[in-house]
Amino acid sequence: MRIAYFSPLPPRKTGIATYSRHLLPALARIAEVTPFHAGPCDPVPGVAPPVDFTGEGALAQALAGYDPVVYHLGNNPYYHLEIYRALLARPGVVVLHDSVLYFLMAGGGRGAFLREFAANHGAARLREAWQVEADCPDGNLLRYPHPARYPLLARVLGRATGIIVHSAATAATIRAAGYAGPLGEGRLIFYPGARAAAEALPPRQALREAGIPDGRTVFGCFGFLGPTKRMASLLEAFARARRRAPATLLVVGEGEDVMSLARHHGVAEDVVHLGFTSDERFDALLAAVDVVVNLRYPSMGEASATLVQAMSCGKPCIVTRDAWFAELPDDVVHFVPHDEGEVGALAGALETLALGGIARARLGEAARRHAEATWSPDAGARRMVDLLRGFDTAGWARRTLARRLEAVVPR
Repeated sequence: MRIAYFSPLPPRKTGIATYSRHLLPALARIAEVTPFHAGPCDPVPGVAPPVDFTGEGALAQALAGYDPVVYHLGNNPYYHLEIYRALLARPGVVVLHDSVLYFLMAGGGRGAFLREFAANHGAARLREAWQVEADCPDGNLLRYPHPARYPLLARVLGRATGIIVHSAATAATIRAAGYAGPLGEGRLIFYPGARAAAEALPPRQALREAGIPDGRTVFGCFGFLGPTKRMASLLEAFARARRRAPATLLVVGEGEDVMSLARHHGVAEDVVHLGFTSDERFDALLAAVDVVVNLRYPSMGEASATLVQAMSCGKPCIVTRDAWFAELPDDVVHFVPHDEGEVGALAGALETLALGGIARARLGEAARRHAEATWSPDAGARRMVDLLRGFDTAGWARRTLARRLEAVVPR
């Protein structure tokens, strides 16, 4: 099997790039795989040199002889827009990391957004698109506050010869959107090399370097800080819990103005916000914190590679009971709701895990066992290859073409 593998790769600042960097060597051990990337990128050890597919006429020539062609798509236009355009030019299997692609489509500009909107909802509903624009601060489509209202999946589903998702919830969403082609659940992976390198450091060294003194429970929140990460709820809950359980909240990632929220809740002196960091520092900090908080609501159909890494490091994790997260076993994470009881439940969880060393250790060990049994890179690669072999993309393409011809050619 010769796989053409389209994905962001380092140094792109996205978790999908990191995921692909670790999955590709495992794939290369069981299949012939070539990475395709928009522009220059770092080489991936043990894998063929990445191909820049953005040159004029390069795509069709480069893909000759590959089957299947795999496209990793997420909801970030800065890293996935060129990959989406490649999918439009040449259908293939889509690894769908989000089931809402509003921001991806909005990133193409106003004209591209209107085309996508019409393709999804028909020209008769374009008035809604103008209302979307009116609801965006400064008319910026990338600042629309309700992206889940418009997933904008139609053209992706129409060009996909197969779709791989990471949860049963997302699979159900894709079927409900009308996709009738091959569909399967893949697996996220943990990164053994990164974990080993992080754990080789003295346990609290990375925290000291971040200005966090010894002797305090440290909660960590990692990754891009969009509205779904519930930072306002986390900081309010942290303010309540800190009254009984002195602790530090470490936030690593770009996005919302964390320190303004922290000052609003009176906890700025116990919050450290580092912004975007290198993979090496990210891993070291993840391995050093005591508890990881990974809230996510409303879901855009995504899974969390950060949560997988945290659990593989034996970290007790607090998560929202929703979508992919809700499919985790009850005994490997601490769930909180996303309703009106969110802040109170989260404050209780923070307090319990700050004060209860035994509870932390038990939850962390259960998380580690689950991660090692479920999310190894080799298991993820085998699962992807099994799905690709079972999809029969050529047969699907023939049937799709036949249906389209039936619709336009009179008998």
